[in-house]
Amino acid sequence: MDELDSGVCDGMTYKEIAEKYPEDFKARDDDKYNYRYRGGESYRDVVIRLEPIIMELERSENILIVTHQAVLRCIYAYFKEKGQEESPWMAVSASILDTSQKVVGLIIISGTSSHPNQTDPTCLWHCRGAP
Repeated sequence: MDELDSGVCDGMTYKEIAEKYPEDFKARDDDKYNYRYRGGESYRDVVIRLEPIIMELERSENILIVTHQAVLRCIYAYFKEKGQEESPWMAVSASILDTSQKVVGLIIISGTSSHPNQTDPTCLWHCRGAP
């Protein structure tokens, strides 16, 4: 699953975004869930992309997910029953999320990335029967 697409801001630091696109930087801080990067997407867009995957996760047991931070935040917020607007601000790291129905391993892969505070590469690994 690809990370949130930061559009024209891809590869820029938050400081560079604040300098080059100050109105966008403020709009993102004001409503990070709904803010859509120029030529990119919002957390809301990521949630829409994740919907079929989350439905499959609901039907599965013993799942391991390896993904980027924004995607991880959205999945984590869903299973922890947090409001959507909370998801962009959730502190997440490699962790295990226990639910009453299943165990979900949530791991962020470290790697080379042009995105500040994000990771690369990305993949969704769904493994049945994992401990």
